Order: sequence, then structure tokens, then C-alpha cells
Amino acid sequence: MRIALVGVLMVTACGGTQRHAGGGGADFKCGGRRAEYMESGSIMYAEQGVRMKCEGDVPMVEEYYDSDDGKEKKRSAKIGAGAWNKSWEDLENGGWRRLTDCSNPEAGDKDPIFTFEIADEDKTVTFRCQGKQLPFPFDTVLNALDNAKGELPAEGGE
Repeated sequence: MRIALVGVLMVTACGGTQRHAGGGGADFKCGGRRAEYMESGSIMYAEQGVRMKCEGDVPMVEEYYDSDDGKEKKRSAKIGAGAWNKSWEDLENGGWRRLTDCSNPEAGDKDPIFTFEIADEDKTVTFRCQGKQLPFPFDTVLNALDNAKGELPAEGGE
């Protein structure tokens, strides 16, 4: 009896949905969700940005740069469903559905401009905010996307 109980406990403990670092998972549903920011006017690039998106129900993140001479550089990869959902939860906590263009009194005329576009099956919102440091809750949205970008493999390690 004891051996059977131990066997049941082991199967139960190990039998949950398995999530792989390569993205997805049996219960991950993208549901039309996507998010991105594009930064223009930074010191290093004409434009740079981060995209969270899905290919079917496989969570992806992409980082891109456009140099002043028009050359584009991209890095993208599948990421784990847990990391993708954590970033999405942070976007939700930032209140993305209610955001409009920000008024940042700390921003200078030459500071970068961030353009955000976030969507789910029900709504798409686009808004902008200028500054080296963005005010709350715009910083929460920016950090959520940067955290997803942190899941990309190191350059050269793809």
C-alpha cells in the first residue's frame, strides 16, 4: 500500500503541464496579445525597439535596431510561456488599456521618444512618451517589455 501511495505522489508531483524554455506550453494561449515599443532619437540608433508577439501560440520576443545608415539588426527567439505571461501581467498592471500620450515635464527636446503599441483580441492602444526616464506608469510598460527582451539568448549564443 505504501509503495502504491509513493508512486501516486510521484506521478502527481511530476505530471503537471511542462513548460519549456523554447516557448509555449500545452496551456499557453496567445489570444491575439502583442506589445512593442519603438524608441527614436536615441544616442546610438535612429530607431530601436522590442516586440512581444506570438507565432500561433508560441511566445516570441524580438529586439531590433535601425542605424542612421538604414541598416537593420534583429534578434528574436522563442521564450518561455512563464516569462511571456509575467511580462504581460506587468503590462496589465501598468494599465495599458487606459494610457494615452504622456506629459513628461522632465523630458528635454532632444530626449528619445518612445512609441508603444499594445493589443489583445479586444483592444489596440498606441501612445507616446518622451524622455530619458519615463514617468509612472509608462516606465512600468517599458520595463515589462525590457524584461521580456532579457529572455533573449546572449548575442552569439543563438
